Amino acid sequence: MVSTKHIHKSRIVCALRQISGEISFKDIEFRLLDLYGGKLDALKKELLIVCKGDGRCVIERLNQIEQYRKLGAYSRGAETMINIQQMFELSGDFTPVETLVDLVSLFKIRFT
Repeated sequence: MVSTKHIHKSRIVCALRQISGEISFKDIEFRLLDLYGGKLDALKKELLIVCKGDGRCVIERLNQIEQYRKLGAYSRGAETMINIQQMFELSGDFTPVETLVDLVSLFKIRFT
């Protein structure tokens, strides 16, 4: 059984790594689901404590996390479009969708 003290320490360490930029977006996404139930408001409260009230720092990190989450949603949508295109043998110019899938793949390799 994990103690409450250990969970709190884990949250603080996670928040400090987010502030310093040491943590990967993949790890942040895992932490959001694991520690904060996916709720950015709970994470914001923790970051405000660790940042000693520096709202600019918190807003910057939360914006980055939100952009990463949106990128994941766009990526899944683009991959679905490519799968549908292949499944139904659709023709047309799917270059923008393919480019998005490729760019997201490169992003994931570099930042996760």
